Amino acid sequence: MLPSAATLAVFYVLYKIIVRNDTHFQIRRFTILGALVFAIILPFLNFQIPVNAVSGGGWSALYTPVQNFIYELPVFTVFAEGNVASSGNIEQVAPASMGIFDIMGWIYLIIVLFLVGRGFVGVLRLAAFSRKGKRLPTEDATIISSPNIPTAFSFFKTVFIPETLENETEKNMILAHERVHVKQKHSWDLMLMELVCAVQFFNPFAWLLKHEMRLNHEYLADQGALSNNENPEQYFQLLLREVIGKKDILVHSLIIHP
Repeated sequence: MLPSAATLAVFYVLYKIIVRNDTHFQIRRFTILGALVFAIILPFLNFQIPVNAVSGGGWSALYTPVQNFIYELPVFTVFAEGNVASSGNIEQVAPASMGIFDIMGWIYLIIVLFLVGRGFVGVLRLAAFSRKGKRLPTEDATIISSPNIPTAFSFFKTVFIPETLENETEKNMILAHERVHVKQKHSWDLMLMELVCAVQFFNPFAWLLKHEMRLNHEYLADQGALSNNENPEQYFQLLLREVIGKKDILVHSLIIHP
């Protein structure tokens, strides 16, 4: 986990330095995704540095064939009482005790399961909104409206909007914004990011990178919504009037950009 955490930390710093003022949002999106994928597969890569190469053995040491050795081990007999017999001798084996690393491993696993469970609860809340709300299927997404929805957001191919939103012009602008999230499949990015944050919960740079990903998604949605909007000034006024409610996990909601 440490090389993976270090990778995310270095990438976040470089990201803020290099692309902080960049407006190529699609490039920024896939750059973040590439860093996440690399950080995920990094712990499974096996890097080995030959000793001869370090001590001056030259490049030929990198291609030195590995010698295989075969060892013959004595046969042990393990009894149900915990005793071990070898060559006729019986030795008492002390019971294994839980060390500090075992305790840390269990604590880590519990926290990861809690974070994954929290995301699962968020999905269940969305399912409840979907069952109780008014459903309007469209060609590119399913629109759910309910008085229990505090602000508009999207999740995969479903857009959730408040039932109290009666202004048709504002509703169409919000739907245009959320449809960009649906079309560009931003929810898959968030699912991957939530998984990384669950596994790397101890790494503050993972959570900072999550914020950057969500912010970049909103820039992409605004860019797509404005491309088909004949009145951009009205769209900006809508952003300023939008009240930010409590956000559900794994969803996009219309936010005010800093």
